[in-house]
Amino acid sequence: AERAGREATTAHLLEADEGVSQREAAWEAQRRILVDDSTRLRESLQTASRERDELRLKVAAMEGGKSDSRTPPPSGGVNMRDLMAERKAYEAEVAELSETASLLRDELRMKDEQLSEEKRTSQRKIGDLERVV
Repeated sequence: AERAGREATTAHLLEADEGVSQREAAWEAQRRILVDDSTRLRESLQTASRERDELRLKVAAMEGGKSDSRTPPPSGGVNMRDLMAERKAYEAEVAELSETASLLRDELRMKDEQLSEEKRTSQRKIGDLERVV
């Protein structure tokens, strides 16, 4: 009888332990789902904020930089004029870098042509020397 009681107690403890494990697994799955949803929503919020700020920049550019006191500042409290000035500075830098890249490409093309000409000349000289020998 004592042995049967221990076996019943052990079986009951195993069932209880399995139930706890299942609840823990379900809880962990729910937590993972909520964390994933939270991450996705944060990303969506960042995307929406960025799009809103870009649209404000476009509107400000169309209005010619006129500030409207009814329009709240973009996220981060950055002034629209500062953003426009920064954007113009970036555009100027990009234009300068594009011009430099173009000049370097032209220079590289010229050097490639010179090397090709030198290679042809050298091959011609080698051919002439081989005929002589």
